Amino acid sequence: GGTGGAAGNAGGAAGAAGQSANTGTMTCGNVPVIDSTCATCVDTECCDDGEACGENADCLAIADCLGYCAANDATCTEQCFEANPEGGNLYAVLFACSSRECTTECKLPAEASCGLSFQDTDCQTCGQQKCCDAMYEAGHSLEFWDNNACTTACPANDNDCFVACIVQYQEGFTVGAVLDNCLLTECNAECAATPGSSTCGRAEFGNATCDACIETSCCEQWKDLGGNADHWMFRLCATACPENDSACIDGCYASHIEGAAMWGAGIGCLGTHCNTECAAVFPDLSPCGALSMTSTATDCNPCVETNCCDELTAMGTEYDWWARMYCNTACDETDEACLLDCIKAYPKGLALDIWAGSCIGTSCATECEIDPAPVCGNAYLGDPAGECAVCVEDNCCAQETACWSNLECVESIVCRDLCEADATCVTGCETSFPSGSTLATAAVTCSDTNCETECAGAAGAAGAAGAGGASP
Repeated sequence: GGTGGAAGNAGGAAGAAGQSANTGTMTCGNVPVIDSTCATCVDTECCDDGEACGENADCLAIADCLGYCAANDATCTEQCFEANPEGGNLYAVLFACSSRECTTECKLPAEASCGLSFQDTDCQTCGQQKCCDAMYEAGHSLEFWDNNACTTACPANDNDCFVACIVQYQEGFTVGAVLDNCLLTECNAECAATPGSSTCGRAEFGNATCDACIETSCCEQWKDLGGNADHWMFRLCATACPENDSACIDGCYASHIEGAAMWGAGIGCLGTHCNTECAAVFPDLSPCGALSMTSTATDCNPCVETNCCDELTAMGTEYDWWARMYCNTACDETDEACLLDCIKAYPKGLALDIWAGSCIGTSCATECEIDPAPVCGNAYLGDPAGECAVCVEDNCCAQETACWSNLECVESIVCRDLCEADATCVTGCETSFPSGSTLATAAVTCSDTNCETECAGAAGAAGAAGAGGASP
């Protein structure tokens, strides 16, 4: 979709009857413009758009026709576009660039400086103040105008037609959705949005109960979602995948990590706050912030939700957790360098994974069929019956448990491990995670003091516990 009319302020600056006001011509595309000063600026700033217009007879005709229109003569402007229908979208793109980059040089009104014009002056004023970049991205996108024309031609309530337009012009839909989201959230009243439309943005579901809960509990996340272009590209990509085609979906995750991760964190908010209200839209939501566990063990989900809900909520609502997971989908499972890069990019995502995994392994090992279970929360001590695990459990269980049940301690472990013995880096980790580093040091000191022989070569408690290989 798209908001606003095509180049509503595109009329000429003078345009006396019978005489064109255009005295200049762009070198790029030979497009007629108001004067040589305007031509010089537009050639410099908008040459590609001028060339594209110059290759289309209708676009050139519109540019020439507008020279005969008086300033702000909407009827004349509309007639120029209607008489040359194949060039309107190309001219709109050129106008967007020239109005943004050459407002003064081309004697264009200040309200045109965001590249897109709305008929309502209150909407225009608010849009300029709060949505100028989104207006320009839409107005300067040929696909935005093509999608707008395509959907406008669809019969009322013909959803298949609308979807076909969106699939054909995905970029255009995306920039339009981002613009609509900004106008909904920032200029809802001024732009006379549909009565009852959400100030939380474009990304809602059309389910009244779910949408009402979003407005109450997840509004900020939904504003961010609707305003993120990569989120829309991810959803378009995923929607186009055949049912149950996991390879296609994984490709969408890998191609749109940012958008997919924002979507995941947003769904995490729904699970936490709108589990019941949004059940009709997302039947697999967990009340603990993420989608339900994938374990086939029937007792796993209830146990996890009872004992580890805080950990799952933190994990499922955190962008970095989703981003690392989707980053991994772009890696071959044996490509350790690629997987390590994902950890380096999103270290908190791994820390959350380990922290939640420690809770699940400690509290729900039987119910979730986890074997071997962590020893005192530490899943990296090897065989629970081995001499290292037994020694640590006998002598350092309190310190181990205190560390692995504390997110900041786990974050300090991941941070230290990624330092690869760089002392300055390690100091930075201690500064970033002071209380966690204290807990980690206590666990390491205890195991070194009491179990040095038994744990020689083992991963140890917190001592840089192989974060690169700790990813589930």
